[in-house]
Amino acid sequence: MDATSIGVSLIQKNYTIAGNIMMLLNISDLLEDYTRKKTKLELSNSLSIQFDKVWILEDGVEQEIVMSKL
Repeated sequence: MDATSIGVSLIQKNYTIAGNIMMLLNISDLLEDYTRKKTKLELSNSLSIQFDKVWILEDGVEQEIVMSKL
């Protein structure tokens, strides 16, 4: 559909319209890439473990220890 509208504009010698359509398509591709990258980053951040301390059960006693000591 995009190619058709650009082709028709070129056949009608409306070069400005064809250029505007191509520019808008490029902008939409850039926005789509930006949104995809931002979404992946936010999703990975929300799913990652972000705890500093954990509780463990050792010899029947619960203890809170720093995550790095695991």
